[in-house]
Amino acid sequence: MEKTGKVIKVIICGYYGQGNVGDEALLVSILSQLRELFSLQTVRRNPEEEIPYVSDHNRFYQTIVVSANPKKTQKDHPVDRAYSRWGIIRQVLSLGKNDVFIWGGGSLIQDVTGWKSPLYYLTLMKLAQLKGAKTIALAQGIGPIRNPIIKWLTRLVLANCNGISVRDNDSARILEKWKLKFITAADPVWALDSIIPSEELELQLPPPPRIAVNLRQHPLLTPQKLETLIQTLLQLQQVTKCNILLLPFQPSQDLSVCQRVAERIPNCQILHLENPRKLKGLFSRLDMLIGMRLHSLIMAASEGCKCFALSYDPKVTSLMKEVGIEGYRLENLPDDKETILEKILQVYQTEDKHLWQQKAYSFAQSTQQHKQLLLEVIPLPTTKETTIKTLSVLGLPLHVSDDYEGWLLKRLERGVSTHVVTMNAEMVMMARKNPQLAEAIKAADLVIPDGSGVVLYLRKKGIRQKKVAGIELAASLIQKIGAKGEDYPVCFYGAAPGVAEKAAQFWLQKVPSLNFICNHGYLSPSEMEVWCEQIRAVQPKLILVALGVPKQEIWIANHRHLVENAIWIGVGGSFDIWAGVKKRAPRFFQENHLEWLYRLYQEPHRWRRMLALPHFFWVALLRDN
Repeated sequence: MEKTGKVIKVIICGYYGQGNVGDEALLVSILSQLRELFSLQTVRRNPEEEIPYVSDHNRFYQTIVVSANPKKTQKDHPVDRAYSRWGIIRQVLSLGKNDVFIWGGGSLIQDVTGWKSPLYYLTLMKLAQLKGAKTIALAQGIGPIRNPIIKWLTRLVLANCNGISVRDNDSARILEKWKLKFITAADPVWALDSIIPSEELELQLPPPPRIAVNLRQHPLLTPQKLETLIQTLLQLQQVTKCNILLLPFQPSQDLSVCQRVAERIPNCQILHLENPRKLKGLFSRLDMLIGMRLHSLIMAASEGCKCFALSYDPKVTSLMKEVGIEGYRLENLPDDKETILEKILQVYQTEDKHLWQQKAYSFAQSTQQHKQLLLEVIPLPTTKETTIKTLSVLGLPLHVSDDYEGWLLKRLERGVSTHVVTMNAEMVMMARKNPQLAEAIKAADLVIPDGSGVVLYLRKKGIRQKKVAGIELAASLIQKIGAKGEDYPVCFYGAAPGVAEKAAQFWLQKVPSLNFICNHGYLSPSEMEVWCEQIRAVQPKLILVALGVPKQEIWIANHRHLVENAIWIGVGGSFDIWAGVKKRAPRFFQENHLEWLYRLYQEPHRWRRMLALPHFFWVALLRDN
């Protein structure tokens, strides 16, 4: 079998396979960004090397990761091949001008822990540059660098990179001093999709309130300071009546410290989760984190969990400054446990969870700049994109295409938020009197013709476009997304109490792999607040809102910030039909543009709303030239 396109190798180099869940979270985030860019689909294996390739028409991509444990990395992550730190050298030497070498996040270039590690990473990057490959330093923490030779070599290598992004202001200041071009954006883990704890994991957790503690071995965490922290935690437990959860992020460095703490503190347990997304989701169930590791603080803060930092490294101190996290540098930790306790309690009792969520949203948005950098540097395939043509119906946008579903699924793969409006004549006329509805329609990403009046209007303009029923588009998306499994949750919100749940049961009988969250459309303000938090926590991929026009379109426009990579659609009475509460018009009425008549037969009280139809025909079909 011959290869039909150019193989583009993408080597991702970082501190992977070391059992550090923070660095594994970085790898998950970067691979997710690459998949969104490439829209990858596995097509076949190279018969000579037995390496799976991913294709988009005439080009192939091969993702390769440098790992201390290649077999585990290949098992845990969707990569084509993983190589050991020395086994990768042959792959680097085989790179060409279309290939890519990436430093994949973390603090790879610092010599505080020794000069060998930065020299290794710098050498690999330089070899890739000498081979003509495109090189990217992505989401890096640069420094501290004390050795003048390492500093000179770092500046030399970075100057020849095709793209550089750093994750903190301290790194930015170093590159500014070196007069290098770069962007500053938040650590990619801020935007990592979390998985809400399963029922099985929930049963393993102690009852609330729960305070998590993340400690690691480090020269600054002396036996005396550890004893001070243990005494502080004992008093904290007495004051708050909390249960303490010890979270080792890298067991080889954290577990022994956790065991020493657990031996001294009652109602305390150790929990180690290897899956970064599950660990991040766990923080949504915790009240506070007292943490040393950078990514423990990022994960907790991004899930709205209150944070208190114990900084052992400049990167943690930098995070504390930029995010506003209270805490201590370990070298300045007071000997008096009462002083430490008072500061921890101040955070525990006064910090606002919603404030943390607002900060997290801002930082998650910032991470998109790393993806933009990848997009600018990596040679993407030439693909046949679904074309979307924008028209106007009485001043409102309408998008015409022969494949709305394909366009939406491509947006979902790339992690792009999409608001879909299913527009009919009644909605057009309503928007002429309702400025909020008009603005919501104009701000939507896709407006499809879901009404005979709109289709006839297009025909008058010489455009033949089929009517696309919102209920049919939503049904098809539910089936496609349901096939992806529990990592693609679906949200049903709206209709009368109990209807959304019945509609979900209807779909679960058809697609058992679906994962639903549901709620009715009659929530009190306090219930709405809780519901919004649930949506934010679960991060559904498809969110269907059945509140009726114009409420559902306006609600989506005001709340789509809760999930930045979902498809949002207002679906009117679709839940009622799926739940069996109402029946959809027979096929004859659908095919002959008479669904409005069947709805009027079912609900005679709608007659006043139906007056919008002749009004639309008069304004749009007769007066509009």
